[in-house]
Amino acid sequence: PILDTDVQRIVGAESGTFGAITMVLVLAGFVLAFRSWIGLALPITVAISAILVTLGGMGHFGVPAGLLTPIIPSFLISVGPGSAVYLLSEYHLLRRAGVENRAAIFQTMEEAGLPAILANVTTAGALWPVVSVPM
Repeated sequence: PILDTDVQRIVGAESGTFGAITMVLVLAGFVLAFRSWIGLALPITVAISAILVTLGGMGHFGVPAGLLTPIIPSFLISVGPGSAVYLLSEYHLLRRAGVENRAAIFQTMEEAGLPAILANVTTAGALWPVVSVPM
């Protein structure tokens, strides 16, 4: 119990710092990769929405905060926007190839939508044992 308290205090204190560092590094990567406002805003919106939904869902369903709860924001910032980046990359490739905007959106979702969803579902499935086993 004493060790759990110390570890939770340390993780809680450091998660804000690491969350901010992660956000800055991810933003810098998006600026370099996409060089557009939508390329910057969409992945970060996905990450922030995922954090709000996850923590809000925990509160709504009465899931207690555990030892690993403070790392959730950093994890979602670093892993969550991957699908948005994948979809944006595919969209930009189609637009550079001369495909009209609306058609590029539909074609991106047809070709890359299912793999993006499956990547997130498998990640969530892999993390389920981590959150479901009490520590």
